[in-house]
Amino acid sequence: MDKEIHPYIELHSGFNQRWRYLIVGTFPPKRGCKERKDLFPFFYGNRGSFWDLLRETELYPEFNFMSIDDIKRWQKTYSIGITDVLKSCLRKPGKECSPADSNLIVNYDEDLNTELKAYVLENIDHIQKIYFTSGSEDEGSKSAYFLFAKLLGQDFKKLPRTKLVKLPSPSGEFLRSVFSKSKKDFGLKPYFYIFLKSNYPDALEVAKGTFEAKKIAPKTRINRNGKVVPLITKRFPNCLDYPSLYRIGEYKKLLPNEPLIETEPSQ
Repeated sequence: MDKEIHPYIELHSGFNQRWRYLIVGTFPPKRGCKERKDLFPFFYGNRGSFWDLLRETELYPEFNFMSIDDIKRWQKTYSIGITDVLKSCLRKPGKECSPADSNLIVNYDEDLNTELKAYVLENIDHIQKIYFTSGSEDEGSKSAYFLFAKLLGQDFKKLPRTKLVKLPSPSGEFLRSVFSKSKKDFGLKPYFYIFLKSNYPDALEVAKGTFEAKKIAPKTRINRNGKVVPLITKRFPNCLDYPSLYRIGEYKKLLPNEPLIETEPSQ
């Protein structure tokens, strides 16, 4: 297996500037895969990505996030740095085109972005928030948050927890992560159950119905190739994308929306 080198860190991390905010991801999808359609060569530059979510929040109507120049104007306006926690990695055999963090193979001695560690420790008093595009604390997840903690080592304990913010992942995997195997709350994660109860109470009736249906439904089906595959019971109709609504709401609540106001140095 050939190790992948991060294509954007050295070009676009901007560690020569003092940012008020940092957005930290893991590693970009493998380039050249038919499954991944790159829109532009930049962090999260693939179709259906972080930038699409920012447009949907309508927090920044003056930006379209469709080009590197536009994103860099947004960065400057809001003082937001962007980088990833890995500078290189491998992927699990057979999963070379998977964008999932859990399919990354990381050598903690070689692959972590040590420039990010140095930048954070030097500027932590100036940094207001560090946002992570994936926030699981399990090692198997290889999330941005987990790998950042691994990168910082003992210094991670020195960081104010109020400055560390876990965003719902922009990946499609998040849309499935709001469901659980628990019988409590109709098989919904507690935070998602509360969201629906507070904002879309009728959706809980839908969730209850599909949860009961799932319990008695067959566990497998025969696909068109004659193979036995798991049967997936949809928890919500396609027209009712409540997981996406939750994610957009969290982005609107958590991301900065006050432009940086430059002040003249005192004489």
